[in-house]
Amino acid sequence: MESVISSEPGELLVRDTLLRDTYVKIDLCAISHNMKSIKAMAGEGVDVMAVIKADGYGHGSVRIARTLIESGASCLAVATLSEALELRFHYSDYPIFILGHTTDRLLVLAVKNDIITGSFITLAGMNFSFSFHFSISPVSRFL
Repeated sequence: MESVISSEPGELLVRDTLLRDTYVKIDLCAISHNMKSIKAMAGEGVDVMAVIKADGYGHGSVRIARTLIESGASCLAVATLSEALELRFHYSDYPIFILGHTTDRLLVLAVKNDIITGSFITLAGMNFSFSFHFSISPVSRFL
């Protein structure tokens, strides 16, 4: 899949040039409008977490994240640690939350990179989930 920035402002085009003549049009202006609308509906003083999974479903999480941050997202949420680390590289001071499971051996990476992560346990065959914040930072207000 090949990503191409269109000549129209606020749009990201993704073309699948190998398999067929189709494309996906990502309208960053529409994403911005939607984020601002959600913030307005949530009300003054309410934090809104924007979810970006699977590299923006293959359309570029870094660029989409920038649009969401500029439009008022209080925190970014992703599915995996690798997605969180990619965003952390570009947005060093922004709250990032991992929605999916992070194995114990990788938690140190979340701590070192000030990433909020969840943990999941199973008790007597029943699934429970809860969240931890493994570092000291102002993002603890999301827990």
